[in-house]
Amino acid sequence: MDYKKIMDGQKTSFGSLYDEVIERILEDSEIDSTCRGLLRERRDMGKKKYGKYSMQTNLTNCLKVPIVEHIKEELLDLMNYYAHLIYIGYLMGEPWKQPIKNCLETIDTFYRQTSILERTVKNRIKELNLDSSVGLSEVAEEMKK
Repeated sequence: MDYKKIMDGQKTSFGSLYDEVIERILEDSEIDSTCRGLLRERRDMGKKKYGKYSMQTNLTNCLKVPIVEHIKEELLDLMNYYAHLIYIGYLMGEPWKQPIKNCLETIDTFYRQTSILERTVKNRIKELNLDSSVGLSEVAEEMKK
């Protein structure tokens, strides 16, 4: 076996491996291909926007990004957008208010579940005797010991 040829031919950058794994996760989750393409575009935009600070650039950034806080912020924005649509529905007397209200309630469930996840992560940090302000990369290093 020509190990040098095999190893030289492998994707070795964190960004390439990250993209590949995220694509597999989305495929395994049965996210439709159009949506996966849109998600890929958003990740590419994030890489351009944040450059070397992107969570997709290296392992340290990937682990240190306050991802749960980001998720909660985005869910709050999404709830405000749906509430706005409901308001428009009230103004227009449209019948689509209830389906939108159902979406809003579903997102609220996501928000509450994310809050539980956040507490779980914080509890794990406490179990590892780490300060909650420590980045996730430090948590990962501590867990290796």
